[in-house]
This record gives sequence, C-alpha cells and structure tokens, in this order.
Amino acid sequence: MRTAGMLPADITSEEKFRSGVAGPKDSEVANRWNAFLPNLATVRPNVGQKFAQVVHTDGVTISLMFIRPKPAEPPDKLPCMGKEEGAVNPLAYLHADWLGCDPGKTNMATVAHEERYPSGAVKSVWQRSLTAGQYYRQSGITEHAKESKAWMAGIKPQQDELSQVTNYTASLQRYREYADTTLVTWPARWAELSKARWSNARFRLYGGKQRTVAKFWAETVKGAKVRCNSAATGRPLALAYGAAGFSGSGSIGSKGVPVKQMQREACKQFPGRVVLVHEFRTSRVSSARTNVVAGQAESFRLYMAWLNTWFGEERSYM
Repeated sequence: MRTAGMLPADITSEEKFRSGVAGPKDSEVANRWNAFLPNLATVRPNVGQKFAQVVHTDGVTISLMFIRPKPAEPPDKLPCMGKEEGAVNPLAYLHADWLGCDPGKTNMATVAHEERYPSGAVKSVWQRSLTAGQYYRQSGITEHAKESKAWMAGIKPQQDELSQVTNYTASLQRYREYADTTLVTWPARWAELSKARWSNARFRLYGGKQRTVAKFWAETVKGAKVRCNSAATGRPLALAYGAAGFSGSGSIGSKGVPVKQMQREACKQFPGRVVLVHEFRTSRVSSARTNVVAGQAESFRLYMAWLNTWFGEERSYM
C-alpha cells in the first residue's frame, strides 16, 4: 500500500493506521451505533446473542460483534448410584418420573419407562432406541461413504500404487520406495482432495451427526412427557444412565459410535437430573421378581428392576 501511494510513510503499525488514516474510526462508529443498539433485540429477535459493544469498519462496511452464550456443559462427574445392595439413588429427592438408558454399540441408546400396578406387576413398558445403523443413515455417514468412493474412483490407480508400499518398515530401502511413491502420486491425489466438495461434505457430516443425536434425545423427552402426563402432574423427567465402560471406536463386527456425545446430549436434555447406574443393574433382574418378567423380551428385562429402587427401597439383585 505504501509503494502504491495509498499509505503514508509514517504509518508503521495498525494503531497508527487506525488513528492516522482519514475516515470514521471504530470508536466513532461504535458511539453512533450505541445510541441505536440498546434495543437490539427488536432488530434481531430471538437470536440468543448479546451485543459485545464492538463495531469494526473500513469506512465502507460495518461488522458488529455479538457474544453467543455457551450452552451449559455437563458436570465433570455425574452422581452415581452405589453398587451395594439397597443403594440409595442420590437424586431421589427430585421426586421425578424416571427413565432408564442402556448405552451400547449396536443399540447406541435404549431408553425405557415402566408403569406398574400397585401389586408391583409390570403394567406396560415404553421404550425408544437409536441403533448404530439408524445413526449412520440419518447423520449422512452412509451417503458420505458412497460419495467418497465415487469421488476417489478417479485416483484409484494412484491409490493402488500407494497401497503396495508402507512406511511401517525397518528397511531404509523400502522406506525410500514409500517416499518416492508418495511424491509421484501426490499431485493427482492433492488435485482431488483439495476440491471444495470434500470440505463441504465434511461440514454437512459434522452437522448431521450433531442433529441426529440431539433429535433422538429431544423426541425421547417429548414422548416421555406425554406418557408420564408431565403437564398435569408437574413431575420432572430424570434419567438413570447406564455406566457402561466401553470404547466407541469401530471394531470387527461393530461400527464406531459417539459414546461421549450421547452422554453429553443426555445431560443437556435432563439438566441436573442424570444419575449413573452401574452396569450390573442394567443387565440383571430382581430375583424376587423373576416370575413377573418371565416371557418378556430381553430388551425389556433390562429395566424391570430399575425404577422401583430409586427412593431407597432395598431390593435383592442377582
């Protein structure tokens, strides 16, 4: 800019540029807008953002800075129900309608709510599940894999050539072969992988994953409120989440699933009303109620002994 005669010689920093170049300054423009922006919610309603009192301009365009409050993060450590017999639910004081959730790889989450007769017999069981297959289809992972395969078909010769060598070797000669092959095939691969369609597809895939998990939990809460008639009773919904210790990475015979994301989204949908339940409580039924659950599907059995233990009642578990 100085060479072209657009910038004086004594302008050597951004601060001097902003104070030495003629035209409206950030502070001046901000003062003008401050008189107009106290009622900013009327200009941009329901945006959930707060004006940051910062306005940038280059004399032609204006950029307004907003602060979007971050959503509440789940606690670092969720309350957990003990393993011992007769363990008391630490959130029993909520007097809520409880749902049970059993996480897994095939079924990413199976959420259930049971209704019992006064005698203790199970009247009905309501449940919702999100399988790994549903997650892959709804989030767009399956479609993305098909598109990627079609896009990569154009550089299949380079990919095949690169697959014949490896950098996991102790031989210097073989490593040099790998390096040479990488340099030879790189122009063609970079020409394809640098196309905008790849970044656009990854962005769509990221949003699809987030939406699929959020939609499942939102619909689960909505359905549970209808079943429990929460509007009439005023009782909140709470979640007993199975403390399953497993990795969500893919393996032989199973697809990768977002284990942590499922739990984080559950904490958002049930703020302050999630308790971890040890795994043995999600896969065993009460020995005193074996006759009650006889004949029920296995997925139903996981929950039959759960929801009557939350208020300090002592029960025997196998």
